[in-house]
Amino acid sequence: GTGITDAKVPEKTGYKFLNWKTIEGNDAYELDTPVKGDLTLVAVWDINTYTVTFYNEDGTSIYSTTSANHGQQFSSVVQPTLEKTGHVLTGWSTEKGSTTAYDSSKAIEGNMNLYPIWEKGQYKVSFICGEGAENVPQVQAVEFEGKATVPEKNPTRIGYEFSHWAASENSENA
Repeated sequence: GTGITDAKVPEKTGYKFLNWKTIEGNDAYELDTPVKGDLTLVAVWDINTYTVTFYNEDGTSIYSTTSANHGQQFSSVVQPTLEKTGHVLTGWSTEKGSTTAYDSSKAIEGNMNLYPIWEKGQYKVSFICGEGAENVPQVQAVEFEGKATVPEKNPTRIGYEFSHWAASENSENA
């Protein structure tokens, strides 16, 4: 005939306790309600929601923020689409300037600040020497803002004398 006075608030990692309810009901059970028989109460929980903030490299500006539920995999979080000339976004780090990416399969367990990890893009440099040419140099992989290596041997082609390498077929500049 009396209410419940000694119920402890339960704890559950990643969740906030809201209230108690009966197995049959959907409404919150008021603990001061007089008990008139056997009673089973069920804890009602609300999942914690965290803020994920995407900063620029030095942390001086925010690209975007989003929300994520406790336990949600990082790979399912909406991430900003970024572009940086000559670079490729390879991941996000929890530390400014780090090249260690946050594991996208990990679950989110709190608010997060993330910083982009950029790698310089790779470009192919091909050497076009014309039909029938010999000693054609191999394609080179060159990092953004890098320079191709001058081939050790000049190509040869019957009836032609090699003059120079140029950035386009009609260019007269080396």
